[in-house]
Amino acid sequence: MKMTRIIQIVNYVLIAISIVFITLFYVGGVVPGTEGTSSEEPLITGSMLRWSYFLMLASAFLAVAVSVINIFSNMASLKKSLFSIGTIGLITIVSFLFSSGEVMTIVGYTGADNVPSVLKLVDTAIYMMYITLFASFGLILYTSIAKYFK
Repeated sequence: MKMTRIIQIVNYVLIAISIVFITLFYVGGVVPGTEGTSSEEPLITGSMLRWSYFLMLASAFLAVAVSVINIFSNMASLKKSLFSIGTIGLITIVSFLFSSGEVMTIVGYTGADNVPSVLKLVDTAIYMMYITLFASFGLILYTSIAKYFK
């Protein structure tokens, strides 16, 4: 049996299992005591969440695994991949250096997330998003204009 056929069968099995979960989620009853309230909870919520986590982790693992296999099977792309990883690392370092861990004064908030470590992490992520957003717009603009000068 060809590998593509096996992948296709696995894909159909995963879709079928997901359809069963979705169907049970909507028609499988609710947790006793929550029926008819605004916070009505389906019985299968926990199982549905675990299935979703499994699919997410499996897809993330496969995406990384296939990328690594492709990198080492094509050594010419290794240089490009290392450049991309280095660029992401540089953006992360620059974002981390710009970020602040200063505790915020928020009226009425007493949660546990207003601590320097969490704030530094969130600031880093926001700066990374800004840098990649502006770099993307800049590259789109550059490629749109550069074709007229060739």
